[in-house]
Amino acid sequence: MVHRQVSLSKCLVWPLVVCLACSSGDTMLLEPELSIGVLEGPDEEMFGSVRSIAVTDSGEILVVDAQVPAIRRFAPDGRYLGDIGREGSGPGEYKRPASIRILPDGRIVLRDEGNGRINVYAADGES
Repeated sequence: MVHRQVSLSKCLVWPLVVCLACSSGDTMLLEPELSIGVLEGPDEEMFGSVRSIAVTDSGEILVVDAQVPAIRRFAPDGRYLGDIGREGSGPGEYKRPASIRILPDGRIVLRDEGNGRINVYAADGES
């Protein structure tokens, strides 16, 4: 068995395909709908170590980059909207963000391995 590691450090492209009851003879062609990330450009559009991605009900895309560290927020069209929280140990801050989830009520939950805690943010990203 061959294992291949894929690095997302330079560009983030996440086509999402769900195939229910596909038979072995089916053929699928994947075409990206959206690409976020650049090789060179603004810091907020370059990724170092993507750990987690979540999509809100409104279509906003949240990307956890552990290298920066930062939680980047993007509009459904890929436009950068800003960061959620910041590095640190205070309320709403994080040291080593690991994974992110969206609760049914829209709140954002971040597991912070560096501070050994869970941060909960309002749906608009405020803590």
